[in-house]
Amino acid sequence: MLLSAIPLLELRVGIPYGVANGLHPVVATIAGIAGNLVQVPLILGLLWGLRRVSRYVDFLGRFFAWCDENARKRSQLAVRFGWLGIGLMVAIPIPGTGLWTGALVGQVLGLPIVRVAMGMGLGVFLAGVLFGLASAGVLELLSSWDLLTTQP
Repeated sequence: MLLSAIPLLELRVGIPYGVANGLHPVVATIAGIAGNLVQVPLILGLLWGLRRVSRYVDFLGRFFAWCDENARKRSQLAVRFGWLGIGLMVAIPIPGTGLWTGALVGQVLGLPIVRVAMGMGLGVFLAGVLFGLASAGVLELLSSWDLLTTQP
């Protein structure tokens, strides 16, 4: 759960780590999702607060201009599907499509913060289920490989 609450590590590390260390895949998935969901209100509060301060602090304004440009490049799903699109984008397990990007895209598109939070939560849930299934499958594959390679 703690690993999943750390930005950049998140579910991608937390769930496989839990499964590899003996947690049942369902327990590791639930703990990973819960840990990752902790970030949602923190990220939203931080970004919305910094956005207000950026009006008065030049380097923050330039930083958000850069962030907004990058968020616009990744906003196709959210433009098309709104908060559900943010959820799908957050669920995609590749760099640059996580919670921070989802929050920035929601800001850039002017979506209500509650809808952005719903999309981020949906994305965390979907990603957690995918990583839980993958972790359980890899564990099963490794255990069956050990049975196949063991000499009598």
